[in-house]
Amino acid sequence: MLLNGLLNPSNLSIGQHLRVAPADLRAEIHLTEREITLWDGRSLVAVYDIVPSHFDASAGNAETSVQSIEGELRGTRIPRSSALFACSNKVLHLVNGILLRSSSFSSTPSIEMQARDLNELSLLLGKGCRVSIVQDENSFDPFAEQQKTPTTH
Repeated sequence: MLLNGLLNPSNLSIGQHLRVAPADLRAEIHLTEREITLWDGRSLVAVYDIVPSHFDASAGNAETSVQSIEGELRGTRIPRSSALFACSNKVLHLVNGILLRSSSFSSTPSIEMQARDLNELSLLLGKGCRVSIVQDENSFDPFAEQQKTPTTH
């Protein structure tokens, strides 16, 4: 519904073309503005707030991507293959080692969001989707070619 701008699914019509998730979307994490924006090409899809935290990234802007998505339920990691995954709070692992999560109880670098926002974001982003971490808005070009980021295994 979010990707297609639908307010009421009963308004669907025969032959209507719909975008489905995960799509080839791009996320921008704006640390100074405490928000994550989600883009489909040059169109804004969604905006999410970052929970105020003490996240400290490197001084400049960085490019990375979604490495994997898993769930977290009462402090326990839940793999996608588990029946509990759907009702768990999602955790997005970025290639550079940063996590997007709804609560931070480990020393792993993480960016925190509301659980409902993160659960929605995890439905829209897939493995490999581009993620830009923006510290300096003036030097950030969202439409520049993505720099190759090393893949960690």
